[in-house]
Amino acid sequence: MEDIFYDILEELYFIQTFDGIAEKLNLESNVLQRYLWKMYDSGLVKTMVNFDEEVEQNEEEFEQNFKKYHYIASKKGLMWHNSL
Repeated sequence: MEDIFYDILEELYFIQTFDGIAEKLNLESNVLQRYLWKMYDSGLVKTMVNFDEEVEQNEEEFEQNFKKYHYIASKKGLMWHNSL
């Protein structure tokens, strides 16, 4: 995987907002959106509507609401991140 996946997961050991991730990694909104979707679709990242409620979605829902979500690495994502 690309280095950016590693960098994003580095920020997701704790729940983060979309804007917080974008600012910390200095990424354009549309670029971060694409990477987060790939990571969500691969099971590396969870999307949360708040700090304790996960939401499952399809790509269309994600594209409409990605800025509203909070993000955190999944167990699979943490294991992948720590294996590098």
